[in-house]
Amino acid sequence: MPRLLASLVLALGLSLPAAAADLAKLRAAFASVRFIAYSPSAYTDGGLVGRDAIRRDLLILAPDFDGIVTYASDNGSEQVAALARETGIRAVVLGVYDPANTTELDTAIRLAREYPEVVVAICVGNEGLISHRYDWPTLRRGLDHVRAALPELPLTTGEPFVIHLEWTPPGFFDAQDFIGVNIHPLFEGWFTPDKLDAGMDYLDAILGKVIARAPGKPVMIKETGVPGQPGGEWSPAVQAGFWTRVERRFPRNGDRAFSAFEAFDAPWKPALIARDFKDYGGTVDPREAYWGFYTVDGEPKPVVGQLRAQRRGP
Repeated sequence: MPRLLASLVLALGLSLPAAAADLAKLRAAFASVRFIAYSPSAYTDGGLVGRDAIRRDLLILAPDFDGIVTYASDNGSEQVAALARETGIRAVVLGVYDPANTTELDTAIRLAREYPEVVVAICVGNEGLISHRYDWPTLRRGLDHVRAALPELPLTTGEPFVIHLEWTPPGFFDAQDFIGVNIHPLFEGWFTPDKLDAGMDYLDAILGKVIARAPGKPVMIKETGVPGQPGGEWSPAVQAGFWTRVERRFPRNGDRAFSAFEAFDAPWKPALIARDFKDYGGTVDPREAYWGFYTVDGEPKPVVGQLRAQRRGP
């Protein structure tokens, strides 16, 4: 859709179709790139992270992960695209934390134009519908704002699978070129550290249902996994066992990708989750600080060693 026509559609309060996006580069990345979800290790809730800190993080990640999925295009995360090539990152899915923030949306648009060789998609919002941080009309306007500027770039949003399967707003799938879904067996009452194989069956079943709701669209599982908390029930060894199974059960292809969740441990995260999910009780879950494949100081956990061993083979 020509940009002028797209702008007119938005001005009239209509919604833009997703059919114009070019999925070839995204599918190629899905088939060949190992993605990881990334928030800066130096992040503090609302704090600005400098270029050197971002570059250090990417240099730590690049030997094991050549694709990055970000959550925001401000507070420092907007520097990822510029630093990608020099640090060995081949593909970036740019995140926008606040779909109502035009400045952040426009930053993501600018970065996609400046670094088309690495930016393969934009994800507008993450878990804002489930947490009531924003509503569907707000998210739809954010998606349409980006689509008007970048009609060929694939767009998605990130939500837990319950949105895709049970609480689906009208036009939710049509507004996305590919589907970004979070599937966490951890939050199911039956899932325990000795049931990792059952967790794989659960992932497979939910993934199949999501694919059936959006036939023909690639799917990225943006979040799944278990924390690797030293001394906790969900230990670094259990985390390694989970991801060893994911890699064996779900080989990457052009229709489906997993983004490892997540890059670094995040001491700030439990309080942020409690705040954003206050409608669900707002309790602080200390496990939320330990999803990282690397500690906050950049040390790899056992899960990284397991993935390296699988890549080398017998």
